[in-house]
Amino acid sequence: MDRLKDTETELVRGQRSQGTAWALPLLTGVSWSLFYTLLHVGNHAPSSLKGVIYLGQSYYAFGAAIVSPLVFLLTFIVVTTVRFTAQLGAISTIHCWNQIQKPYLLPLLMVLILPEMLTYLFFGFEGVNKVAPYLGGAAALIISFGVYRVTKRLGANTVRAFLATFLAAILQALPAGALLR
Repeated sequence: MDRLKDTETELVRGQRSQGTAWALPLLTGVSWSLFYTLLHVGNHAPSSLKGVIYLGQSYYAFGAAIVSPLVFLLTFIVVTTVRFTAQLGAISTIHCWNQIQKPYLLPLLMVLILPEMLTYLFFGFEGVNKVAPYLGGAAALIISFGVYRVTKRLGANTVRAFLATFLAAILQALPAGALLR
């Protein structure tokens, strides 16, 4: 009963701040798009595009155009996968979105995108190539732990929270891996 009351309270709070529910995905997408634009203007190309789908002559120009909407799609995939797999159907999608987007997007923005952009601005493309594997791995770990913790807090048991986090990571990686480097 307390869980339902907490959910109702959060829904009322969430309805008052629905505009902020879109702020973090938008900020993440625009930041990533800005980074890709910088790479495009610098005439850079990824070292490998094996398995990546892109249109046009410049991968980074294409990436800058699609990454903002893609961030919303990836967030939707993570939220709906967690909600379904962890059997959180009694909790609204909006509430799950508000809770799960933060541990998914904040590390993506703060541990991967912004540090890569700053590395590029201070040390160039070669610097990004050196730190990207470490930043990507760190972001993935932080995201996984964060999504798992929120899923548990929303009421899932340990096994369902783990499976939901694992499946969400795989399902969001499919479109991300096909379109991003």
